[in-house]
Amino acid sequence: MMTRRMKPRTMKHAFTLLSLLAVASVTTAAPQPNIVHILADDLGWQDIACYYRAAHGGQESVYETPHLDRIAAQGMRFMQAYSPSATCAPSRAAIMAGQFTPRTGVLHVTGGEVPTPFNASFAYMDGFYPCRLDLKTPTIARVLKDAGYTTAHIKKWHLGGRSDGYPGPLEYGFDFSWDAKTKDYNDPALWDAARPGKQEYYNGLWLPLNPRHKGFATDKPNDPFRIDPNDDDRPLDGVSDLALRWLAKAKDGGKPFFLNLCPSLVHGPISTRDRERLQHYCDKMGVPFPTTPGKISDKKDGQVNPYYASMIDGLDWSIGKVLTYLETTDDPRQPGQKLIANTWLIISSDNGGAEGNFAPQERVADNAPLREGKSTVYEGGLRIPFIVMAPGVKPGSVSETP
Repeated sequence: MMTRRMKPRTMKHAFTLLSLLAVASVTTAAPQPNIVHILADDLGWQDIACYYRAAHGGQESVYETPHLDRIAAQGMRFMQAYSPSATCAPSRAAIMAGQFTPRTGVLHVTGGEVPTPFNASFAYMDGFYPCRLDLKTPTIARVLKDAGYTTAHIKKWHLGGRSDGYPGPLEYGFDFSWDAKTKDYNDPALWDAARPGKQEYYNGLWLPLNPRHKGFATDKPNDPFRIDPNDDDRPLDGVSDLALRWLAKAKDGGKPFFLNLCPSLVHGPISTRDRERLQHYCDKMGVPFPTTPGKISDKKDGQVNPYYASMIDGLDWSIGKVLTYLETTDDPRQPGQKLIANTWLIISSDNGGAEGNFAPQERVADNAPLREGKSTVYEGGLRIPFIVMAPGVKPGSVSETP
């Protein structure tokens, strides 16, 4: 029945999420598996260090991604994974619906315009298309909920309408997420208790600095991104903090859980609140620490942007918090086991890395030797990192199958 409704036709990981139900139905040794899907924003195919090493004959990446590398070492790394689209909204809609992009009707980030009237100078009419997924569309959240899962979507949505407005994740079947009209999460017990501020909590560490060369996180008590000396001297990330709060509640509910965690890192504007990591990558790349918000480097080739490196570093750190939680938390449904023993952890990106197109015009991602990047249908715009760590998946395995 699930297969007839969904007809998954796109990325392997969209099919993987749905096929878990079939896996669970024939497995008696363990209860239905938990699923944590982390969908990064604009993360390029070799932005993760282990991907870079594989693509460059063992050469080390400038970027440091120890947690993502650890997930890859304990799971399967797909070297030729592709997104359903070269931009975020069509890709996210396709993943959520398990369909080819043309079937969802979501073909662009903002949707179409009213068709241009027929006239002598314009002989054709532009097609009109929506910017939201039809509310009647079966989604991963609805199918998993029907199968007994409790579900949550946290952070970037961008498939429910212009400006990320109505309808939001709740309207597409998720149990927990933000209300599309107010951006308030629908379980105040999870986010009101220690939220540093609405925007800071909703956007997390990604919330850009303006200007980007000053205003970094501090250890002051009133700083919503206050640095925690007990947490690797990192600024607080409200998004990963909320994810951990939800996981802590969901694990005790007696049901398997599905978390669709979609941080806005590493989408532009290209900036960071972590001064220490920015200094670290400036030193590694031989780039002076910025004193203006302008272009940080004139270098054109390779991994040459300390701001972008810091964003990748922060994304890796936040994913590491989720991984550590799963590895260290007892599973109430399997006494004596940790949550990770019965959890599918899936890492991917909504499209290829963005090589530029942000102000100031500077090099951002490096997709070479692939051509171009985000917003193009050359391979650099579509190839993504994709890792699956799950029970039964051979640690350190690699797939070269497209």
